[in-house]
Amino acid sequence: MNLCEQIKTKAERKLLSTFRAAISGEDFFPWIVPLNRSGLKGDLIRWREEADSLRKIDKTHTGAPGPIVHNKLVNTRKFGTQTFPEKVVFETHQDLLGFLGKRREFERLMKLVEKSRAELPEMESWLRRPSSPARMLESESIWNGILEVGRYFLTRTDFNLYPRLFPLSVHSKFIEENKGLLAEILDVILPEERKNQSGATFEDRFLVKTDVQKVAFRIPDEALRSALGIPFSEMEVPTKEISALIEGSDQSIQFVIIENKTSYLAFPAIPKTMVIFGSGFLVGSLEHHRFLDRGRLLYWGDIDAHGLEILSLMREQFPHTEAFLMSEEVLNNHWTGAKGKPSIKTSDPDGLSAAELKLYRLIKNGEKRLEQEKIPSSVILEAIQQICYLGFADTRLPLVHK
Repeated sequence: MNLCEQIKTKAERKLLSTFRAAISGEDFFPWIVPLNRSGLKGDLIRWREEADSLRKIDKTHTGAPGPIVHNKLVNTRKFGTQTFPEKVVFETHQDLLGFLGKRREFERLMKLVEKSRAELPEMESWLRRPSSPARMLESESIWNGILEVGRYFLTRTDFNLYPRLFPLSVHSKFIEENKGLLAEILDVILPEERKNQSGATFEDRFLVKTDVQKVAFRIPDEALRSALGIPFSEMEVPTKEISALIEGSDQSIQFVIIENKTSYLAFPAIPKTMVIFGSGFLVGSLEHHRFLDRGRLLYWGDIDAHGLEILSLMREQFPHTEAFLMSEEVLNNHWTGAKGKPSIKTSDPDGLSAAELKLYRLIKNGEKRLEQEKIPSSVILEAIQQICYLGFADTRLPLVHK
């Protein structure tokens, strides 16, 4: 890499630091560019080529923004007296910006900073973050909306509105589409009483009303339905309501969570058992389903990387979760050649047993997959017979694969 290429590369690396310094009012200019000049004195042709190239970017010669090249006379035995580049200096940030063709970008950034300080001064500490210049420039087209939403969250008094009903000029999906950036800013500007520090989602953390969380379930056992006072065999209700009902009951209940809807609907009656449809139930919502602590809990998903990752996720919240028909034996006996999707995870799930982890490693790259529908009904019915409830919520039966 010649000297001019080195100067440009290092100037580009210094650009974000220049942006950040301007935002915080700091100034590290003049900046001397560190250069690697090894071997230059021993090669006269290269020496002169480098000197000619440097002259073309030296602002004392070009009159344009750029670095100043400081030379000195060097006496050499081989070539006599020669002019040698001693150091290269950008005297001001304007020289660096002009050299890189970034003056307009810098001006746009500083306008965003000025507007932010005028409309939302509470975000000053966010503006000074290392990542903020890039975040603002990439969000320039929506920045007015970001500031409007931030100001609204800071001053709102009605916490009973859904986000799409907020009195804002932005479109109804704006907050949903920009949660990541908004979360960064809201974390900084909102006082502690307007945040839930333990909130796992954007809505929980910033006290945003969401749709009522629901759970779909079946209770084929008429005796259990009667004991719980539930008139329907299948229904979908708010999680809080079914939680309160179960936790307030003295009934011992077994829970079976099933990912596939056909398998969920076809699952037969088992005494004192609630069958829960897993689709959508598991993603980011397990902590709201503490009623599952009340009894034996079985999970039945496809035998693929995703299914075993959900099983592991289940055990993070509910360590007593058992896998149903999700063993290597079941895979080997009924696999029909189907392939799965490779997992995007770079590490093994923490919540699997040794046998499950062995199975996970076998299928995590998508080599094999067994969907619930591919398991013969006779095998399913035999397994169901062996998990029939024996009268106690903590009963463990041998057919459940671990």
